[in-house]
Amino acid sequence: MDQYLIALFIAFLPPILYSFSNLLESHMSHTNFKNGVAIAFYANVINICFVPFLLILGMPQPITGGTGWLFLAMAVCELAYLVPYYAALKKLQVSVVASLFAMSSLIVPVLSWFILGEKLHPLNYLGFFIVLAASFLMSRSRGAVHINKGFWYMVLACSILAVNLIVITKLLIEMNWNSVLFYNYVFTSLLVCSWLLVKKTRRPIVRAWPVFRANLKQFFLLDGLEVAAGTAGVFSLSILSVVVKDGIGNTQPLFVLMIGVMLKTFGSGSLSFKESMNRREILRKATLLTLMLAGVVLLTL
Repeated sequence: MDQYLIALFIAFLPPILYSFSNLLESHMSHTNFKNGVAIAFYANVINICFVPFLLILGMPQPITGGTGWLFLAMAVCELAYLVPYYAALKKLQVSVVASLFAMSSLIVPVLSWFILGEKLHPLNYLGFFIVLAASFLMSRSRGAVHINKGFWYMVLACSILAVNLIVITKLLIEMNWNSVLFYNYVFTSLLVCSWLLVKKTRRPIVRAWPVFRANLKQFFLLDGLEVAAGTAGVFSLSILSVVVKDGIGNTQPLFVLMIGVMLKTFGSGSLSFKESMNRREILRKATLLTLMLAGVVLLTL
Protein backbone atom coordinates (compact mmCIF):
# COMPACT_ATOMS: atom_id res chain seq x y z
CA MET A 1 0.00 0.00 0.00
CA ASP A 2 1.19 3.52 -0.82
CA GLN A 3 2.85 5.27 2.14
CA TYR A 4 0.60 8.32 1.71
CA LEU A 5 -2.55 6.16 1.96
CA ILE A 6 -1.18 4.45 5.07
CA ALA A 7 -0.55 7.88 6.61
CA LEU A 8 -4.12 8.95 5.74
CA PHE A 9 -5.50 5.86 7.47
CA ILE A 10 -3.32 6.35 10.55
CA ALA A 11 -4.27 10.06 10.68
CA PHE A 12 -7.83 9.00 11.60
CA LEU A 13 -6.60 7.13 14.70
CA PRO A 14 -5.89 10.29 16.78
CA PRO A 15 -9.45 11.72 16.47
CA ILE A 16 -10.89 8.30 17.41
CA LEU A 17 -8.58 7.77 20.38
CA TYR A 18 -8.81 11.39 21.54
CA SER A 19 -12.62 11.04 21.48
CA PHE A 20 -12.39 8.34 24.14
CA SER A 21 -9.98 10.49 26.16
CA ASN A 22 -12.26 13.57 25.76
CA LEU A 23 -15.17 11.67 27.27
CA LEU A 24 -13.01 10.30 30.08
CA GLU A 25 -11.59 13.77 30.80
CA SER A 26 -15.09 15.24 30.85
CA HIS A 27 -16.12 12.58 33.36
CA MET A 28 -13.10 13.32 35.55
CA SER A 29 -13.53 17.10 35.40
CA HIS A 30 -17.21 16.84 36.43
CA THR A 31 -16.81 14.23 39.16
CA ASN A 32 -13.49 13.68 40.90
CA PHE A 33 -11.37 16.66 39.89
CA LYS A 34 -12.48 20.25 40.21
CA ASN A 35 -9.20 21.77 39.00
CA GLY A 36 -7.82 21.31 35.48
CA VAL A 37 -4.24 21.90 36.65
CA ALA A 38 -4.37 18.76 38.79
CA ILE A 39 -5.67 16.59 35.92
CA ALA A 40 -3.04 17.97 33.54
CA PHE A 41 -0.24 17.41 36.06
CA TYR A 42 -1.03 13.81 36.98
CA ALA A 43 -1.84 12.80 33.39
CA ASN A 44 1.53 14.10 32.17
CA VAL A 45 3.52 12.70 35.10
CA ILE A 46 2.27 9.23 34.16
CA ASN A 47 3.71 9.81 30.68
CA ILE A 48 7.09 8.96 32.21
CA CYS A 49 5.92 5.35 32.52
CA PHE A 50 5.26 5.16 28.76
CA VAL A 51 8.54 6.75 27.62
CA PRO A 52 10.61 3.48 27.74
CA PHE A 53 8.07 1.76 25.47
CA LEU A 54 8.66 4.43 22.82
CA LEU A 55 12.19 3.06 22.42
CA ILE A 56 10.60 0.08 20.66
CA LEU A 57 10.11 2.43 17.70
CA GLY A 58 13.88 2.96 17.54
CA MET A 59 16.61 4.84 19.37
CA PRO A 60 16.09 8.63 19.23
CA GLN A 61 18.54 10.81 17.36
CA PRO A 62 20.65 13.19 19.49
CA ILE A 63 19.35 16.73 19.97
CA THR A 64 21.43 19.16 17.92
CA GLY A 65 21.50 22.86 17.12
CA GLY A 66 18.33 24.76 17.93
CA THR A 67 16.08 21.72 18.24
CA GLY A 68 16.37 21.84 22.05
CA TRP A 69 14.53 25.18 22.12
CA LEU A 70 11.91 23.82 19.75
CA PHE A 71 11.31 20.82 22.01
CA LEU A 72 10.99 23.16 25.00
CA ALA A 73 8.47 25.29 23.06
CA MET A 74 6.55 22.14 22.15
CA ALA A 75 6.42 21.01 25.78
CA VAL A 76 5.20 24.44 26.89
CA CYS A 77 2.42 24.32 24.28
CA GLU A 78 1.47 20.73 25.18
CA LEU A 79 0.94 21.75 28.81
CA ALA A 80 -0.38 25.28 28.34
CA TYR A 81 -3.37 24.33 26.16
CA LEU A 82 -4.62 21.80 28.73
CA VAL A 83 -5.63 24.42 31.31
CA PRO A 84 -8.15 26.30 29.09
CA TYR A 85 -9.23 22.98 27.53
CA TYR A 86 -10.20 21.44 30.88
CA ALA A 87 -11.94 24.70 31.83
CA ALA A 88 -13.96 24.49 28.58
CA LEU A 89 -15.01 20.91 29.37
CA LYS A 90 -16.77 22.26 32.47
CA LYS A 91 -18.72 24.82 30.42
CA LEU A 92 -19.62 23.05 27.16
CA GLN A 93 -20.78 19.66 25.86
CA VAL A 94 -17.98 17.26 24.93
CA SER A 95 -18.89 17.17 21.22
CA VAL A 96 -19.04 20.99 21.13
CA VAL A 97 -15.59 21.23 22.72
CA ALA A 98 -14.28 18.71 20.18
CA SER A 99 -15.82 20.67 17.28
CA LEU A 100 -14.33 23.95 18.51
CA PHE A 101 -10.86 22.44 18.12
CA ALA A 102 -11.45 23.23 14.44
CA MET A 103 -10.69 26.86 15.26
CA SER A 104 -7.02 25.93 15.10
CA SER A 105 -7.64 25.47 11.36
CA LEU A 106 -8.03 29.23 11.05
CA ILE A 107 -4.44 29.66 12.18
CA VAL A 108 -2.65 26.57 10.87
CA PRO A 109 -2.87 27.32 7.10
CA VAL A 110 -1.65 30.88 7.62
CA LEU A 111 1.28 29.78 9.77
CA SER A 112 2.17 26.86 7.47
CA TRP A 113 2.14 29.21 4.47
CA PHE A 114 4.34 31.84 6.14
CA ILE A 115 6.69 29.56 8.06
CA LEU A 116 6.77 26.25 6.13
CA GLY A 117 5.90 27.40 2.62
CA GLU A 118 3.19 24.73 2.26
CA LYS A 119 0.70 25.15 -0.61
CA LEU A 120 -2.57 23.34 -1.26
CA HIS A 121 -4.87 23.00 -4.26
CA PRO A 122 -8.20 24.95 -4.39
CA LEU A 123 -10.22 21.78 -3.61
CA ASN A 124 -8.13 21.24 -0.46
CA TYR A 125 -8.96 24.74 0.77
CA LEU A 126 -12.65 24.22 -0.10
CA GLY A 127 -12.61 21.10 2.05
CA PHE A 128 -10.86 23.01 4.81
CA PHE A 129 -13.57 25.73 4.85
CA ILE A 130 -16.38 23.13 4.76
CA VAL A 131 -14.90 21.35 7.77
CA LEU A 132 -14.44 24.65 9.57
CA ALA A 133 -17.99 25.88 8.85
CA ALA A 134 -19.53 22.59 9.97
CA SER A 135 -17.50 22.69 13.18
CA PHE A 136 -18.68 26.21 14.00
CA LEU A 137 -22.30 25.24 13.34
CA MET A 138 -21.81 22.36 15.75
CA SER A 139 -21.27 24.88 18.53
CA ARG A 140 -24.56 26.70 17.86
CA SER A 141 -27.53 26.33 20.18
CA ARG A 142 -30.90 28.00 19.58
CA GLY A 143 -29.46 30.00 16.72
CA ALA A 144 -26.43 31.45 18.51
CA VAL A 145 -22.82 30.44 19.02
CA HIS A 146 -21.86 29.70 22.62
CA ILE A 147 -20.10 32.99 23.25
CA ASN A 148 -19.33 32.30 26.86
CA LYS A 149 -16.24 31.50 28.87
CA GLY A 150 -16.07 28.00 27.44
CA PHE A 151 -15.88 29.37 23.88
CA TRP A 152 -13.07 31.77 24.74
CA TYR A 153 -11.22 29.05 26.64
CA MET A 154 -11.25 27.03 23.41
CA VAL A 155 -10.05 30.02 21.36
CA LEU A 156 -7.01 30.17 23.63
CA ALA A 157 -6.46 26.38 23.59
CA CYS A 158 -6.69 26.22 19.77
CA SER A 159 -4.29 29.13 19.30
CA ILE A 160 -1.70 27.32 21.40
CA LEU A 161 -2.27 24.03 19.55
CA ALA A 162 -1.88 25.72 16.15
CA VAL A 163 1.53 27.05 17.18
CA ASN A 164 2.44 23.61 18.55
CA LEU A 165 1.53 21.91 15.27
CA ILE A 166 3.90 24.21 13.36
CA VAL A 167 6.68 23.60 15.91
CA ILE A 168 6.26 19.81 15.54
CA THR A 169 6.35 20.12 11.76
CA LYS A 170 9.60 22.10 11.92
CA LEU A 171 11.08 19.45 14.21
CA LEU A 172 10.09 16.73 11.73
CA ILE A 173 12.21 18.51 9.13
CA GLU A 174 15.23 18.15 11.42
CA MET A 175 14.63 14.71 12.98
CA ASN A 176 12.76 11.46 12.33
CA TRP A 177 9.25 11.09 13.71
CA ASN A 178 10.02 8.62 16.54
CA SER A 179 12.74 10.95 17.89
CA VAL A 180 10.30 13.87 17.92
CA LEU A 181 7.74 11.71 19.73
CA PHE A 182 10.25 10.47 22.31
CA TYR A 183 11.63 13.90 23.21
CA ASN A 184 8.12 15.35 23.25
CA TYR A 185 7.14 13.11 26.16
CA VAL A 186 10.49 13.49 27.92
CA PHE A 187 10.41 17.30 27.81
CA THR A 188 6.71 17.48 28.71
CA SER A 189 7.08 15.08 31.66
CA LEU A 190 10.08 17.00 33.04
CA LEU A 191 8.52 20.43 32.52
CA VAL A 192 5.26 19.54 34.25
CA CYS A 193 7.24 18.66 37.39
CA SER A 194 8.22 22.35 37.61
CA TRP A 195 4.60 23.10 38.52
CA LEU A 196 5.41 21.81 41.99
CA LEU A 197 7.77 24.77 42.45
CA VAL A 198 4.95 27.31 42.04
CA LYS A 199 2.62 27.67 45.01
CA LYS A 200 -0.44 28.50 42.90
CA THR A 201 -0.17 25.27 40.90
CA ARG A 202 1.30 23.11 43.68
CA ARG A 203 -1.69 23.63 46.01
CA PRO A 204 -4.40 21.99 43.79
CA ILE A 205 -1.96 19.22 42.84
CA VAL A 206 -1.32 18.31 46.49
CA ARG A 207 -5.02 18.51 47.33
CA ALA A 208 -5.87 16.15 44.47
CA TRP A 209 -3.31 13.49 45.48
CA PRO A 210 -5.82 11.23 47.34
CA VAL A 211 -8.24 11.44 44.40
CA PHE A 212 -5.42 10.62 41.98
CA ARG A 213 -4.47 7.51 43.95
CA ALA A 214 -8.09 6.38 44.03
CA ASN A 215 -8.42 6.83 40.25
CA LEU A 216 -5.01 5.54 39.15
CA LYS A 217 -6.51 3.09 36.63
CA GLN A 218 -8.43 5.90 34.91
CA PHE A 219 -5.25 7.95 34.57
CA PHE A 220 -3.31 5.05 33.06
CA LEU A 221 -6.16 4.45 30.61
CA LEU A 222 -6.26 8.17 29.76
CA ASP A 223 -2.51 8.32 29.21
CA GLY A 224 -2.47 5.10 27.19
CA LEU A 225 -5.10 6.54 24.83
CA GLU A 226 -3.25 9.83 24.46
CA VAL A 227 0.19 8.28 23.93
CA ALA A 228 -1.24 6.00 21.22
CA ALA A 229 -3.02 8.98 19.62
CA GLY A 230 0.12 11.11 19.84
CA THR A 231 2.22 8.37 18.23
CA ALA A 232 -0.20 8.03 15.31
CA GLY A 233 -0.42 11.81 14.99
CA VAL A 234 3.32 12.46 14.79
CA PHE A 235 3.83 9.61 12.32
CA SER A 236 1.08 10.85 9.98
CA LEU A 237 2.37 14.43 10.24
CA SER A 238 5.79 13.23 9.05
CA ILE A 239 4.15 12.33 5.70
CA LEU A 240 1.03 14.50 5.35
CA SER A 241 0.85 18.29 5.11
CA VAL A 242 -0.06 20.25 8.25
CA VAL A 243 -3.43 21.41 6.84
CA VAL A 244 -4.46 17.89 5.72
CA LYS A 245 -3.53 16.41 9.12
CA ASP A 246 -5.37 19.23 10.90
CA GLY A 247 -8.46 18.78 8.72
CA ILE A 248 -8.66 15.05 9.44
CA GLY A 249 -8.34 15.82 13.13
CA ASN A 250 -11.48 17.95 12.85
CA THR A 251 -13.57 14.78 12.40
CA GLN A 252 -13.14 14.17 16.13
CA PRO A 253 -16.65 15.48 17.05
CA LEU A 254 -18.16 12.73 14.87
CA PHE A 255 -16.41 10.06 16.91
CA VAL A 256 -17.20 11.82 20.20
CA LEU A 257 -20.90 11.79 19.27
CA MET A 258 -20.90 8.16 18.10
CA ILE A 259 -18.99 6.87 21.13
CA GLY A 260 -21.05 9.06 23.48
CA VAL A 261 -24.33 7.67 22.09
CA MET A 262 -23.05 4.10 22.47
CA LEU A 263 -21.91 4.71 26.05
CA LYS A 264 -25.19 6.38 27.00
CA THR A 265 -27.21 3.60 25.34
CA PHE A 266 -25.26 0.48 26.24
CA GLY A 267 -23.01 1.67 29.08
CA SER A 268 -23.50 0.92 32.75
CA GLY A 269 -23.75 4.62 33.63
CA SER A 270 -20.44 4.58 35.54
CA LEU A 271 -18.98 7.10 33.05
CA SER A 272 -20.81 10.44 33.23
CA PHE A 273 -20.03 13.33 30.90
CA LYS A 274 -21.64 16.56 29.70
CA GLU A 275 -23.45 15.81 26.43
CA SER A 276 -27.00 16.33 25.13
CA MET A 277 -28.33 13.04 23.74
CA ASN A 278 -31.93 13.85 22.72
CA ARG A 279 -32.96 12.61 19.27
CA ARG A 280 -33.24 16.05 17.63
CA GLU A 281 -29.79 17.10 18.85
CA ILE A 282 -28.20 13.86 17.68
CA LEU A 283 -29.77 14.27 14.22
CA ARG A 284 -28.52 17.88 13.94
CA LYS A 285 -25.00 16.92 14.94
CA ALA A 286 -24.97 13.85 12.68
CA THR A 287 -25.99 15.99 9.68
CA LEU A 288 -23.25 18.52 10.33
CA LEU A 289 -20.67 15.84 10.92
CA THR A 290 -21.57 14.16 7.61
CA LEU A 291 -20.90 17.51 5.96
CA MET A 292 -17.62 17.63 7.84
CA LEU A 293 -16.58 14.25 6.46
CA ALA A 294 -17.34 15.46 2.92
CA GLY A 295 -14.97 18.35 3.60
CA VAL A 296 -12.28 15.95 4.78
CA VAL A 297 -12.58 13.98 1.52
CA LEU A 298 -11.96 17.20 -0.46
CA LEU A 299 -9.11 18.04 1.88
CA THR A 300 -7.29 14.79 1.18
CA LEU A 301 -7.64 14.80 -2.63
